[in-house]
Amino acid sequence: MSARFVLTDAQRELVARGRFVGLGPAFGGVIVGRVGGAWRAYRNECRHRALPLDLGGPSPMSDDARYLLCHQHGALYRLDDGRCITGPCAGENLAVLEVREDGDALEIG
Repeated sequence: MSARFVLTDAQRELVARGRFVGLGPAFGGVIVGRVGGAWRAYRNECRHRALPLDLGGPSPMSDDARYLLCHQHGALYRLDDGRCITGPCAGENLAVLEVREDGDALEIG
């Protein structure tokens, strides 16, 4: 199963500044961003409890944009591979989703 998303101008600007953004409810929510120029996509679901990372916060990222952050549990995940480095789920990984750029759209699945 895959889904097609077209990022808004505001989302593209955030991604260009190194931020991850949340996309629609497909797969329970998806977060996408670029790391080293390559797209990364993860299911927007903390490995500690099945809650969206950005629940209760403005973004699925830490303030310094160095990590993905679960605002409910404080878990920090690396951007490049989704591995939790601190928090109640340390050592676990976010669910990785394939992402492919197709013109103005992203195919995620």
